[in-house]
Amino acid sequence: MSKITNLWSQKDSEIQGELDRLKIKLEKYNRKEAINAIKLAYVAGEVRETRDHVKDMKDKGIDLRKVIFHSIGEQDIPYVFVGHNGRGYYIPKEVEVEVPFYILNSCIKDAVEDRLYPATMRDGSIEWKSRKVQRYPYSYVE
Repeated sequence: MSKITNLWSQKDSEIQGELDRLKIKLEKYNRKEAINAIKLAYVAGEVRETRDHVKDMKDKGIDLRKVIFHSIGEQDIPYVFVGHNGRGYYIPKEVEVEVPFYILNSCIKDAVEDRLYPATMRDGSIEWKSRKVQRYPYSYVE
């Protein structure tokens, strides 16, 4: 079984098979604990894969920049998804990460959205105006 998008829709036998494949041992089978253990194993694998990819980029001389992406509200997703030349990146927010400069200079810089804000007119009425803001704000880390 490859990575499952919705583990909750799988049978217990399939979940147990995935636990065995990942060599995860639980004292007693509990569906919720099993699914959480599988998800943690997937995340650990993705982190290892990402670290290896970053090391490969450094070895190739690709310009990497340390940045922190910021959340823009309570209901904001906790990561930035960027696709570039067939490769997808899930970049966590509020964590220091190394990102290729070409990603920041193209995909992230070009990701803008319109936000509405109230403007008070001279006659006292309120008019809603629109402005473009960066969808994924970030700061460089020195």
